[in-house]
Amino acid sequence: MFKKKKIIILGKRPLPIGGVTIHVDRLLSKLEQEKSIDYTFLENNKWNLIKAPFIILNKTIHIHSSNPYIRFYYVFLAKVLFSKSILTVHGDLNRYKSRVKNKIDRFSIMLCNIPILLNTKSYAMAKKINNKSVIISSFIPPKETHGLELKLRSKLKEFRKKYEYIYCTNAFNFAYDKNMKEIYGIYEIISFFKKKKNFGLIFSDPSGAYWNEFKEKNIELGENIIVINEPHSFYEVLKVSDASIRNTSTDGDSLSVKESLFLRKKTFCTDVVNRPNGVVLYELGGLEQILNESKTQVEMLEKDIEIKDASLDLIKLYKKR
Repeated sequence: MFKKKKIIILGKRPLPIGGVTIHVDRLLSKLEQEKSIDYTFLENNKWNLIKAPFIILNKTIHIHSSNPYIRFYYVFLAKVLFSKSILTVHGDLNRYKSRVKNKIDRFSIMLCNIPILLNTKSYAMAKKINNKSVIISSFIPPKETHGLELKLRSKLKEFRKKYEYIYCTNAFNFAYDKNMKEIYGIYEIISFFKKKKNFGLIFSDPSGAYWNEFKEKNIELGENIIVINEPHSFYEVLKVSDASIRNTSTDGDSLSVKESLFLRKKTFCTDVVNRPNGVVLYELGGLEQILNESKTQVEMLEKDIEIKDASLDLIKLYKKR
């Protein structure tokens, strides 16, 4: 029997690894500490899609999913069952090439009790659809992280000794945006580091999607580039790096960027969305120029950059339900 709770958190916990699952996992860890919130976790799977009408009746469901159809399903279900819904849109609003998907997202925001957006651009769009829209970051500091495996730690330690500076970047999948541009901009990053042999790059590719792409196209990376093509903690990779790169063509509120700043690493980001204070911004396509021009590119941040814990705002929101 599924025990009834006041707040239902819908999502997935690692594995698989991704920004949404990491956010959900850390949120649940915070709620376990908080004790004052009456909640339960609902795994986002096919079986619970069927059981959902019986589970969410007269409750509040907080929806975390990267699938616009699943988001709409739960928002619509909550509406017809007179339940309440909170929807976090993980990603940039109106980012899909498919008009249908973009329209479904707009319908979800319209029907939702409280839409949560992750950046100011998406928030401005959502506010016109639903004036109850709010903006809350996705960043929740990790209570603890799974350390890297011994073999990988040793490999990165030796890699660290070989190069003057170590940069890192990550991609959770291989995908294109609505303009058919590579979302994570990994090929541009690889191209730069092939020419800069004195710099090292650690590329976090936990799904292995890019690694497979490189093998299919017979792309040689060079000794100064390491690809980690298995599940692991990018937070741990950031710890052994001097700087991080977020070369995306679209974004939400990147967890990786917030983690980099939290660890006081120099953080390079495209200016495609509103970014937090402390990052080094550059125009899309201008990675090589910004890295060449930035003479102090890998110095750690001299001052602490305040990165707010999103769980505090979410807990306040839950207490109002």
